[in-house]
Amino acid sequence: MIWGLKGIIWDWMGTLLRPFHPYGMKEDMIELVRKFHKLGLWNSIATRNKIENVEIILKKEGIFELFTDNSIWYSTKAELIKNTLKIKKVDAKHVFYIDDKKLALREVKREIPRLNVLEDTKVRTLLQILKEKGDVNDE
Repeated sequence: MIWGLKGIIWDWMGTLLRPFHPYGMKEDMIELVRKFHKLGLWNSIATRNKIENVEIILKKEGIFELFTDNSIWYSTKAELIKNTLKIKKVDAKHVFYIDDKKLALREVKREIPRLNVLEDTKVRTLLQILKEKGDVNDE
């Protein structure tokens, strides 16, 4: 799972110029990240932001350790995701990219056709499908 941050994990839609910039965490999405992590699924971040500020906020919120092999810098989402796939040495067909913007999802899919893209509103559905298939068990 590769997650965007803005509008998905937190409400702030701009670039975090300072780690104390006002933002609001989306607890429902954080809970889903925790569930995926608990189930042994890999979570990563792809965001255009300042890495130091993202780290400070995620550590402050106690969720930094839920994300690994993150791509955080000023590049296209597709380039960020390609970097993560290269680091992880994983085929895009085994990865979901989650974002709240349909345009971003289309652009990434065009650049990385094998990547699975998913609107943030559909993440709960993915978890339910995995449970029904028997791929995960959160008991």
